[in-house]
Amino acid sequence: MKLKLTIERYLNFCLLVLIVGSSCSSSTRDVKAEIEKANEVYMAAISNQDVEAIVALHTPNALVLPSNHDAVRGSDAIRQTWEQGFKHGLDQLKFITSEATATGTTAIEHGTYQVFIETNQMVDHGKYIVIWEKVGQDWKIAKDIWNSSMPPVPRAGENDTIAMAFTKVKPENMKQMITMANDVFAPAFDKHFSDSKATARLFRIVNEEEGEGELLYFIDPYLKHHVHDVKTILSKHYSEEEVTKYMQKFESYIIKQELVYAVPIPW
Repeated sequence: MKLKLTIERYLNFCLLVLIVGSSCSSSTRDVKAEIEKANEVYMAAISNQDVEAIVALHTPNALVLPSNHDAVRGSDAIRQTWEQGFKHGLDQLKFITSEATATGTTAIEHGTYQVFIETNQMVDHGKYIVIWEKVGQDWKIAKDIWNSSMPPVPRAGENDTIAMAFTKVKPENMKQMITMANDVFAPAFDKHFSDSKATARLFRIVNEEEGEGELLYFIDPYLKHHVHDVKTILSKHYSEEEVTKYMQKFESYIIKQELVYAVPIPW
């Protein structure tokens, strides 16, 4: 009987040790200072537009979930996303860590962010959650999600106006026109007239007549102080020689343009 009690006490002691050990190994610790240091490296890489340094701050299979964007996974996709961001005028990103705690080699951070373009204009702000993984001595981003706190762009009300620019494009030049819109026009628009761009959308009309292609530039709402003139927007971003070259291409692609204004009808 005495031997049995001794064995039971020993087993209970072992069980207690396991529970305590498990509890200790899973306890959380404050790593805010460590994550803030990692974010300093991150922000410096963004300011220097060092895409490879940004990619190196992520794990090879990192998952990034941007606001208003499809999921981005892996080094190649992350590299491409940042290249596009810099192309569209992104200059600085400011991260403010609210809290960062770690369990083992995994840390969870939440905070707020601010986005600036080259004119030092803040164009977005919001909140984020990042899951970091400790790789060797360094923290790496494994999962990153953020969303904007800015209100949605207002659409035309009863007393507002919308505008629609219909552009007939030579069918053999439709691909070049869309490429120019994405690679030449959009970066200048984003960087210098982001408020105007937020009200505009570009569509390709699908019920095209045979032999013709048509684009619809839709502005909702149309505000007189906004800028939508192609040459004005390009002139803010490119040299005079480049603007002349791009305008000549743009005009050579077009058959004709028509601008229509409209007002909402309550119904």
